[in-house]
Amino acid sequence: MLFFFSSDSAPRYRQDILRALAMPAGARLQFRYRLRHVALGLHDRIEGNQLVDADVCLSYVDTSDQNSPPAIAPVRAGKVAYTEVQGDFCVFEFALAGFAFAQDIDVFNRQIRTQSGNLPMWKDGKVVGHFCEEIATQGLPLRLDADTGEWQKICETLAKYPAYQAEPMFYRLEGVYESDSNKPVPCAEGTLELQSGKLYDVRLLHYSPKAIVFPARLENKDLNWLTADADEKVLTFVGTRALAIDSGYDRKTVRFRAAVTATPLDARLSLSRRPVGATKPEEDMWDFDLHARIKPAWLRLVGLGLVIGLPVAIQGMILALSNEKVTYREYVVIAVAILGLVGGVLTTMFGTKKS
Repeated sequence: MLFFFSSDSAPRYRQDILRALAMPAGARLQFRYRLRHVALGLHDRIEGNQLVDADVCLSYVDTSDQNSPPAIAPVRAGKVAYTEVQGDFCVFEFALAGFAFAQDIDVFNRQIRTQSGNLPMWKDGKVVGHFCEEIATQGLPLRLDADTGEWQKICETLAKYPAYQAEPMFYRLEGVYESDSNKPVPCAEGTLELQSGKLYDVRLLHYSPKAIVFPARLENKDLNWLTADADEKVLTFVGTRALAIDSGYDRKTVRFRAAVTATPLDARLSLSRRPVGATKPEEDMWDFDLHARIKPAWLRLVGLGLVIGLPVAIQGMILALSNEKVTYREYVVIAVAILGLVGGVLTTMFGTKKS
């Protein structure tokens, strides 16, 4: 299995771990590394995009204590979706799967370091070693399909490290579901597959490993928020798009409707966090985007077009029947009716086409 490590040496690396915890299965997440931090035996395979579908484990590396080897905390499982080399660095795109949970974090750290001698370590005041390494998982106390309780324990483990001790809460997007049927929406190749005109629920789970102290009288500025955003011409929110984090744990929902369209449409659903004290949307901290594609609902559009075209067809039929000068009246009536209905269908289809 390929292990990818993200450390606390830069804000982006720290945020990547939070994204790995938050994004739904099937979503795409990107990491990047200097080639010198990647095991040499992987360089040619990365450049040739030959690692596609390889199993991966994304992990956090805590480098806060120079007196001990950096601690490793597994977070997320997945597969390689794409790789490329650009100059002296390389880019990985992952298709996320289940959550990765070390059942005993201390045992895991001892055993994984016996599997490889090139993992991140301190040397002369600097962290050296590989941040991308192929390691056998046999014997490691590691689960790659953690349940909700184990996801909470992953959050608790991270909250013990200095980089995440001030984190007010962790969250994850459990999935997107059809509102009427509760059917989960597939996220294939990083894209949510939506149906034209349907209502959908975005389900979010948040959890705070440490107790949150709230003031006696809550105001919006005293709370953390989860916020959703999208192109309103394509995805229209029904109700609030800002969710208050007013408890230590909860499941919350954002509802939206997909546009009625006669042609396939691409859309974007974004998740962000609004920290305590922030009052404006522009102060939100962006976390990730989900790509979505809306498929046309042909039968619905045709039915709506027939309803719209029916009055026109009836009016034309009445005019044709009442005009005694019209020859072949029966055929003219039929033609007028067909043209009215077809006109209604075309008006509906082209009228709902989004730019």
